[in-house]
Amino acid sequence: MERIRNSLVLTAELLAAQFVIDIAQASPIKLAHLAIRLPAVITRLRRLIVACEAMLDRIVTTENRLLAGMALDIGIGTGLVINPPVQISAGLKLGKAQAPIDLTAIAERMTQLQNRGSPSIRIEKYANSAIVYLPGTRSGSFGWTTNPMDMKTNLQELSGRMSNVELGLEKALAAAGVQSTDRVMLVGHSQGGMVAISAAERSKVGKFPYFIEKVITFGSPVGANYPDKLPKILSVENKFDLIPKLDGKSNPESANWTTIKGSVEGDPISAHLMESYRDIAAEIDQKGQANDFVNFASGEASVTYFELRQGIDLSG
Repeated sequence: MERIRNSLVLTAELLAAQFVIDIAQASPIKLAHLAIRLPAVITRLRRLIVACEAMLDRIVTTENRLLAGMALDIGIGTGLVINPPVQISAGLKLGKAQAPIDLTAIAERMTQLQNRGSPSIRIEKYANSAIVYLPGTRSGSFGWTTNPMDMKTNLQELSGRMSNVELGLEKALAAAGVQSTDRVMLVGHSQGGMVAISAAERSKVGKFPYFIEKVITFGSPVGANYPDKLPKILSVENKFDLIPKLDGKSNPESANWTTIKGSVEGDPISAHLMESYRDIAAEIDQKGQANDFVNFASGEASVTYFELRQGIDLSG
């Protein structure tokens, strides 16, 4: 496919070069023929090149998902990866909170959740809507511990499979009293962004029992997903953060997918922290680039934290 694409590009370049030669020779007959035929030929070549590039894009995505899926299957087959059932806690009610007024406020709430250290989901339930916060990876295990926000979930999300965190998200939304008709915005950092994108994709086709209207991701490797299967997406990335590049693809350029990149220097760990993304969010607010997302909810919300647990701890 790549060879075909390169051949088409070369053909287009040769045609362009010939056109320049014919103009230089000032041949009226040749110029007339070219003027009639060349635009249609060039248009068809461009369409073929775009089609090849789109096919290559899907092939790369499929390869990445197949590799993650193979690693997961091998891990499960050898007992290195375990996928126990997931449960949620009764929920810790934190009282009331006003709707976030800007992206910085959203990033601050995401930072507070991330710094809790536990595998928790924050749900803000408004009158007819909800904002849900999903943190990043909480454990380096592959399903051996009671923490489902682990490396197993990363493999499942990269391979396009449903993870225990997604299952826990459904249970937490139900426990928080969110209705299927409520508008929901998911906010995720790192792994949480992958989970949010996956849930939003399933929501689009009726396989997730809640209406996901918008998604915000901070530092998440989600470029391998297709915008036509998703609602409105805002992806915030730090140019010094390596994690968003793990899937080997840049985010799609689409009317429903906005990617904003900032620059907060640091080592691979600090560049990925929510504190860095909070600084980038403040810069985005100054430019007013995220208004369509920060105005998602209004009024007061009931705030609840739900902790996720899976199976029995086998780490010891």
